[in-house]
Amino acid sequence: MNNASHASSTFQGEILFDTNFDYLFEYLCTNSDCLLPNISSEPGVLSTIERLMQLGTMMADPGAKNSEQPRLNSTIPAIYTYLGQFIDHTITARTDREEDFKISDDDGEPRNIVPAPIEDIVGKLKNGRRPMLDLDSLFGDGPSFSDYYGAEADAIYEPGTFRLRIEERANGYFDLKRDGGKALIGDARNDENLMVSQLHAVFIKFYNRIYDRLVQIYPSAVEAYSRARRLTCWAFQYVTINDYLHKVCDEDVVRETLLNGPYYFLTSAGVYMPLEFSVAAFRFGHSMIRPFYKVNDVVGDKTIQEVLGTSPKLLAQDGQLDPRFSLKWGNFVKITNADRPQMARLIDPKIAKGLFLLNELDSNIPAGAMMAVLTQRNLLRGYLLRIPTGQSVAKAMRVTPLTQNQIMDGFTQPEKDFLMTSGFADRSPLWFYILQEAAVQQQGQKLGIVGSKLVAETLIGLVKEDRNSYFNNQNTKEVELDINGDVIGIKVTPDFRPIKTIADIIELALKPLRA
Repeated sequence: MNNASHASSTFQGEILFDTNFDYLFEYLCTNSDCLLPNISSEPGVLSTIERLMQLGTMMADPGAKNSEQPRLNSTIPAIYTYLGQFIDHTITARTDREEDFKISDDDGEPRNIVPAPIEDIVGKLKNGRRPMLDLDSLFGDGPSFSDYYGAEADAIYEPGTFRLRIEERANGYFDLKRDGGKALIGDARNDENLMVSQLHAVFIKFYNRIYDRLVQIYPSAVEAYSRARRLTCWAFQYVTINDYLHKVCDEDVVRETLLNGPYYFLTSAGVYMPLEFSVAAFRFGHSMIRPFYKVNDVVGDKTIQEVLGTSPKLLAQDGQLDPRFSLKWGNFVKITNADRPQMARLIDPKIAKGLFLLNELDSNIPAGAMMAVLTQRNLLRGYLLRIPTGQSVAKAMRVTPLTQNQIMDGFTQPEKDFLMTSGFADRSPLWFYILQEAAVQQQGQKLGIVGSKLVAETLIGLVKEDRNSYFNNQNTKEVELDINGDVIGIKVTPDFRPIKTIADIIELALKPLRA
């Protein structure tokens, strides 16, 4: 293996693809009754944009540092917030980028946007990831196998081998490999915060451990790489479907979708990424973000702003992660009996206030601008991309929509008045609807019926449609079956139990990498 093209100076920080977005319910997007009303700004009348911005402001979580407020916590360990983000970055990209569909002016203020034509959205908006759980954010487009050509992904592999690059030191320290502070990984978004950055590094360590074991078994390093990559993807897919989905979705929906397949996510014309999922439903994870995290026993609690981004405050002088900020994984997921993980916030319409101050993380965003408020960005993006209302999606699924009283449940009287006068009590943005549905139907512990169907159908559908997935290769020895023939785990190495949960992946990754 040559890897002569490993020169990090030519690496742009991400490896993008061009695949398709489309709608699950395209017929809803052409019916004005199924969309948010398009109201222009007039004297004494709030425009749709102004109403959405006010709704976004209303969605602030009262939580603060050193004020745990257990009533705002779910029973979902905090790791699943960032596993969800890692999953999202594996299957979708570009819906947040200010390229073909701008939602703000150069000063960060909202433009007088109106919903874009469907043909422009489907024709111009391209997904930067492949719509499958194949970990392209981890492996990129794969390394070159020849002395005669290079690959863009060569920069993320160790020279002369097929191991992914990682920074490892004594006492269990590890970090993404960096060049001038910039992580050398397939998707730069996986360095957006400390938790997903360290989780990406865990997956690198997990793959490397499998590769190191298999390279001792197979005479060809290419074969060891191919098998290790496949097993890493299978373990990730299994954990996504059988661990993650059961934590965040209605379990009956997950089980039914596994048995009978997706009902609304139809892929007869080809696999695509549903916009209702990527622009609305899967953004439920934003509500799970805590206002602060206990990173480890050394630095204690840090606000979400303090652990977001690759700010110099997280890095040492050599450009790598300051060892003081290495995660204590037992604070995020139960690996040993002694671990007491922090819990994610409830799935509801309240979003951590730290996400209302994104300008503190990105100097290109003016203070006080709409672009600095995550909730407003999400709501306006959904409006621009013609995402149908929550009520219309529920009806399309033959599900009884939430009533006005249910949409307003848990809000103050002034907030209820706004929901009524704005029209959002009857025609709710899908993202907001899914969060409120979780609060009403599941007390914030899981997604409600519409949210569960959108999330479970998409993720299970992607795995079922991938002929290389574990789901379609159950006759191989690495796919562990029970006596009924049901898959119960993925055997990635001969000397470790089958992988079933994200805790298993972390535990194996934290073992010594080399034999």
